[in-house]
Amino acid sequence: MLHVLIAIVAITVAGCSDDLKKRKVTETKMVLGKMTIATKTHAAEFGAFPIGVSKQLPTPEKPDAVMKGCCGSPTNKCPVSTEWASDPIWTKLGIALTEPMLYRYKYESTDGKAFTITAEGDLDCDGQSAIYTLTGSLDGTGKVTTNITQPVGEY
Repeated sequence: MLHVLIAIVAITVAGCSDDLKKRKVTETKMVLGKMTIATKTHAAEFGAFPIGVSKQLPTPEKPDAVMKGCCGSPTNKCPVSTEWASDPIWTKLGIALTEPMLYRYKYESTDGKAFTITAEGDLDCDGQSAIYTLTGSLDGTGKVTTNITQPVGEY
């Protein structure tokens, strides 16, 4: 009977861990969805994506956390940052995240016809970053195509 109880507890803990991980991944997908809309809106209004490289935001609370996402900070999330408002790229896109984040975001475009946004984080604080990539391109007719690539093994 004790073996059955231990097995049930182990399965329950594993299930809770999976549910937590799914919620964390969902947060990132929602943010990337918001960024997809922002880039499409900018392209529709101006005929191009913003050109340049943004700062990777939010900034970790502790300097030694830079290589490990936001691990080591309270709840292992990056704190809310006011830097979104002073970064020219994020300002052009109208992006300002107002809650602590698990992932750090960076935008790059060299020509205004294509862009890449990376979301980098370490959900389990094991020193291994997971990186989502949102790419977008603008064709000659003004049509925007986007794609999100998620890390291997993510939900």
